[in-house]
Parts: sequence; C-alpha cells; structure tokens
Amino acid sequence: MMNPKKQLQNVQLYPTDTFKIAISNLARKAFEMCIDGKSEIEFELFESRTKKIKSKVRISNLNPLKIRFGEFEWAVFDACVSERIEGNEYTTVAIIARHLGCNNHNSDKQSHALTQAIIDSLEKLACIRIIAEPDTDIKKIYDSPLKSGSFKFRGYLLANESLEMSVNGQEATIVHFPKNGVVLVTAEMKDQIISCPQELLESPVRSTPCTIAINHFLLRRILEIKGSAETSKSNKRVKSLRHTILLESLYNACLDENPSKLQKQHARQTSKTILDYFVEKNLINGYEFESGKNGKVRAINLDF
Repeated sequence: MMNPKKQLQNVQLYPTDTFKIAISNLARKAFEMCIDGKSEIEFELFESRTKKIKSKVRISNLNPLKIRFGEFEWAVFDACVSERIEGNEYTTVAIIARHLGCNNHNSDKQSHALTQAIIDSLEKLACIRIIAEPDTDIKKIYDSPLKSGSFKFRGYLLANESLEMSVNGQEATIVHFPKNGVVLVTAEMKDQIISCPQELLESPVRSTPCTIAINHFLLRRILEIKGSAETSKSNKRVKSLRHTILLESLYNACLDENPSKLQKQHARQTSKTILDYFVEKNLINGYEFESGKNGKVRAINLDF
C-alpha cells in the first residue's frame, strides 16, 4: 500500500523534457493483441539483433470485460515509460496528460473527460499479463553470479497503483509504479526505446483521447520508419525514403469500432494538422494523401 507522505515528497511537478516510445516486438505484439480485441496470444519472440535469444511468450487480457484497447492506451503507456525510465517512481495523472500534449485549448469539461480516460487506461494496462520464458542461459542476458540456469519473466504490461487526494482544495491522482513492467525491461535490454522532444506531442489540436491517439500513432510510425532507415547502410535510402501509411490502420487503432464517415473525415483532418506541425518541426519533409481507384482517400505518403 502506498505511503501518501512519501508520495508527496517524491512526485515530480513537471513532465520530463523527452518523450519515450517503446518499439520492441513485445510491446507491438501486446498492443496489437489488445487493439484487435483478442483475449490471449502465444508466440515465439526473437531478439531482433542477434536472433540468438528466443522466448516463448504468452500475453493475456485478464479484464473480465475484455475491453478493447486503442492507440490512446499505447500513448498513456509511453507517457508512463517516459517517467519511469527517468527514475520517477511516482507521477500524477496531470503530468501524464501534459506528456500527451494536453493544452490550454481544452475546457474544464474536456479536461475532466481526458483525466478520466487516462485513469481508465491505467486500469486497462494493469490487466495485461505477460509471461516470457527465454530459451537461453540467464548468464547470456544478465551479469549473473549463477553459472547456469533458466528464468521466466512474469508480470504486467504496466503495473501501477493510484491514490486520489485533495491537496489545498485541488484534486489530484498520484500514480505509483511499484516496478518496471516486462515490456519496459525487455525494451531496455534490447535498446528498443526511441526518444523524441516532448514538443512533438504538442501539436495545435484540441487534446482529446482521439486526437492524442492520432498524434501518437503518426509520431510512432514516423520514428520507427526513420529509425529503420538510419540503420540502413545506404545513405541514399535515408535521403529519398518515402513511406506509405494505410489510413485503415490509423482508423483501427485510433477510432471506435465501425467508425462513421464523419469520424474518418475528422481523423483525416486531424492527421493533416498534425503532419503540417511535423513538417514545421522538420520531422518529415512533406506528405500527401493518396486516393484509390474509387476516389476514396486510402493512405498517407510520407517524404523524408
């Protein structure tokens, strides 16, 4: 159980300057399972660089309601990762909201709705259990005093607990991360965490779970693409890279199930505003929307 006095002494007042995104295969598998609405998956996971470490992994959604996840939950997770990696064991829902780009354009009603959405997301993240059993000796991964032996990760996507408090007439929800989650541990072990300036989450759109999800989705995909290109041996590939993001994948991750035409249109307009902001910040050189043979907008082409 959390100690309120210790919490107040250790919670930070401002978010960190950088936003971190976990791009490990384990993180991707966990969130794709939740976004697709599945309750459990099993698979074999290879360490991406050496291909020598193989793990048997089982991911389960222990929430009895099997609530569908979206990109918004992924964004909340990465905001918490950003704090935890910096050594902050305690944070607040307000800090998480600021990490996600919550700005002054929101009304009190909208800010309250966003706060509740973050609290709901934290509860969802705590219900995802991950068991990973590497098919290798423990000494190959850890500097262990053991001469030999096997081990098994068992934990949750984001273990957390919270305490709602009233301080000087102001309501506050303090969040405690009792330990690093399995995804964070394995991502750090494999160096699969990308850092970017916090300002890239602060695009000039009204902060709602939907717009935050779209901002995170586009930022995550762009950083993954750029990271992949920069590790390529061909410098020409980096300079002339063009990549296509299918809008259907954005709709599936960021919108409700079976979104209406109006919701899709709003998502495209929000994407345009965010991508214009990314061009202004020199994250990408440009972009264009691509239409299919039927005239419907189907994809975004990004230029780097």
